[in-house]
Amino acid sequence: MMVIGRASSADLAAVLEILDGAARWLHQQGIDQWPTGLPSLSPDRIAAQIQRGETYLISEDCAPIATIAVSAAGDPDYWTAAELAEPAVYISKTNPRLETYYRAQGWTYVRTADASHRRGGVLFQRAATPDPEARAALSRQ
Repeated sequence: MMVIGRASSADLAAVLEILDGAARWLHQQGIDQWPTGLPSLSPDRIAAQIQRGETYLISEDCAPIATIAVSAAGDPDYWTAAELAEPAVYISKTNPRLETYYRAQGWTYVRTADASHRRGGVLFQRAATPDPEARAALSRQ
């Protein structure tokens, strides 16, 4: 059975292992994403995300298989002040194959944002509908 739950500090090693495996897979596919030493994937940054309650760990039969970070704070290097003022949650780390996936899932391309001091980002958005069952599950954690 698959279980999605908020990661705890005890899950840091599992989250880092999943991210490291994903980075290795991306590089093997020729995708220039998540280079070695990327600050946003450092143990300190990931631990801080976990502490803020932004990181989720997906397990199947009690074994960690995936992770995602969901934040209420958008990145001001990419999103405008007006966009950040809208109620939203943010996920990040796109690449061309993910862009194709987002489009196929009904996400709307907003723009490609360039930041002079870091890699650019492709921005997508999608309206969300309330999910009382998901909200109830999160509130029990």
